[in-house]
Amino acid sequence: MAVKRLLVMDDEQEICDLIRDVAKGEGFEVRATVDPTEFKTAVKNFKPTLIVLDLVMPETDGIELLRLLAEDGCTIPILVMSGYSGKLLESARSLGDAFGLPYVRSLEKPLRVKRLRDALAEASQS
Repeated sequence: MAVKRLLVMDDEQEICDLIRDVAKGEGFEVRATVDPTEFKTAVKNFKPTLIVLDLVMPETDGIELLRLLAEDGCTIPILVMSGYSGKLLESARSLGDAFGLPYVRSLEKPLRVKRLRDALAEASQS
């Protein structure tokens, strides 16, 4: 069975903890962070097979991180999430497509465990 490594970036520790718990139950090794610098390092060192990225954060927003991932030639599937309008999620998807980033799906906050599990399962099959 292939190794599944999930990297989570969200500014809310509780969200990181929830995703970590659900993903571990789905067989993922998980690294979760609220720190953008740690996220950037983990992309290179942890070698994730999936990234979950919040779009709206105070220090560095997810759009900026998408741009940085694209500049680095990222080939890791990305799941974006936000508690703001679905239009923001669609805009992020369009931007990711324009950047040539692999995109799995988007999740609206508040997160629903079943939807999160479904997204993780879908990403595992990609």
